[in-house]
Amino acid sequence: MHILIEKNAQRSDLARDILKKIPNKKTTVITSAASPCIAGSVSDQKRSLLLAVNKGSAVREFRRMDGLVQRREYYIYFAQNCPLDCQYCFLQCYGGHAVPTVFVNQRKILREVETVLRNEAHPFFHTGELADSLVFDPLIDLNAKLTALFARYPNGRLELRTKCAEVSRITAATPAPNVTVSWTFTPDTVIRLYERGTPPLAARIRAAQKCQAAGYAVGLRLDPIVACADWEQTYEKMVRDIFSRLDHRKLESAVLGVFRYAPALEKVIKERFPKSDILINEFVPCVDGKMRYFKPLRIGIYRNIIGMIRRHAPNLKITLCMETPEVWESVFNK
Repeated sequence: MHILIEKNAQRSDLARDILKKIPNKKTTVITSAASPCIAGSVSDQKRSLLLAVNKGSAVREFRRMDGLVQRREYYIYFAQNCPLDCQYCFLQCYGGHAVPTVFVNQRKILREVETVLRNEAHPFFHTGELADSLVFDPLIDLNAKLTALFARYPNGRLELRTKCAEVSRITAATPAPNVTVSWTFTPDTVIRLYERGTPPLAARIRAAQKCQAAGYAVGLRLDPIVACADWEQTYEKMVRDIFSRLDHRKLESAVLGVFRYAPALEKVIKERFPKSDILINEFVPCVDGKMRYFKPLRIGIYRNIIGMIRRHAPNLKITLCMETPEVWESVFNK
């Protein structure tokens, strides 16, 4: 593996620990993470790792577009980019490179999170916005520290969002009632076609089981939902598999969102995955500038999958992700 390390990150204890954990590595010191000086395709860059210092804000406000009343929500900027390689991921055209990046100044990150917890009544945080929440856990062990921090501040809530199946570090930590571990669940057909390098559905379900057994609340994130061939049967089987293994009484909520993309991503997908059929459906531009399935299809997808979930967990809280108020109204007030 090619490890890039920012010059001012070299003195970090965490950077030294990470380097010890990675065998057979080539290390290059660079001046700034702003220009990591790595050539190659996105796929090549994803096989590298950049260790950098977060010089800006580690706590950033997240602005949502949906039918909910606006709440104060933050994401924790602990890393950027991801070694997983999903065709639909917006990170392919976000920022100047695709190198998975870990910020090694963890004390700053934890300090900024704690400042918000101290000064706001009920702040909600999530990780997984610019990198999978658990994908770097074997290297950085940040989530156990965040869980311990939130245990001291019951006024706040934290959601860890992931596709990963390695949960040994977080299950070894003492869970906190205000920390939820949420999995992106997608059918194996969708994983095989569009989520290169990610664990299969069964492995994600087993990981969620382990977190439930350890005492964590678990969230279901069916996002993005891809309108693949036979999507109704495909998603119904997935929902059955999930509820046959997970205790619905220990689920925090389910969040549903259809596949959507910014126009800039279309070109990237076509260049990187020329044989992909993920863009063949009818898409329409929406008020936030993103392309989504035609509204009647989205409404039908949501109604169908909500019905599937309700047969197993009639009282589970279900919301939509990044959807218009009109779609919310049609789905929940039909």
